[in-house]
Amino acid sequence: MQIVQRFFAWFSSQKLFVKVALGCLSLFIFCCLCSITIFILIPTTPTPEAENTLVVEIEPSPIFPQSENSTEAPTIAPTTTSKPINTSLPSTSTPNPTNTSLPPTATPTTSEALIDVYSILGKPVNEVEAILGSTILITPNDDADEVLVGGEWRDYKLEKYTVMVSYDKNGVARIFTITDGLSDENYSPTQWNNILPQFGVYVNVPPERTAPMAVYWDNYQGYFIAVAGDPVWTVQIAEVGYRP
Repeated sequence: MQIVQRFFAWFSSQKLFVKVALGCLSLFIFCCLCSITIFILIPTTPTPEAENTLVVEIEPSPIFPQSENSTEAPTIAPTTTSKPINTSLPSTSTPNPTNTSLPPTATPTTSEALIDVYSILGKPVNEVEAILGSTILITPNDDADEVLVGGEWRDYKLEKYTVMVSYDKNGVARIFTITDGLSDENYSPTQWNNILPQFGVYVNVPPERTAPMAVYWDNYQGYFIAVAGDPVWTVQIAEVGYRP
């Protein structure tokens, strides 16, 4: 208590400038003490961190034309931004092609065919010669015993082979025959599966008939096929209705 009284007695004896200075200093110390007390007692609020928002860039799905019979609008599934959207389309089944009785085919061999015989049979002269080229010989068919009497035979060069196409009286190709160049390859009739693919003929079944030097298919998907000679020197493919 005496200390307080001595302080006030000392303070009252001081000049005005000292009193003001001591008052300002006391006020400054008081403010500092208050600030420290507030800082300790009142916790600071943490600044919220910005959350990383996953932004998914969705590519526009391709627009597919609807079939003529479809009257329903396509349904668009709702999307969210929390997960990537799977934009792959569901698999669709392709309808099986209709059997239209195309020429017989099989797995192609490694060598490319010289010609597709089926592409010329049943075609007129101008379309055949657009494939085979110009004829090298024309022979009228005056044989009354021939199924194509009144027509003609035309010979062509097909690389190392000489081939003959038999036309009916209307100029439509009905029979294809190899007449020269095949015997040099020394094939036997049993090697027909090595010969026929050269001319675009792929057969997956054994011959219907066999002879000592020939094999035959009397009706393989609408065509007569013969491989003859030992070594083989001729091959003949004909529409069944005009087989020799």
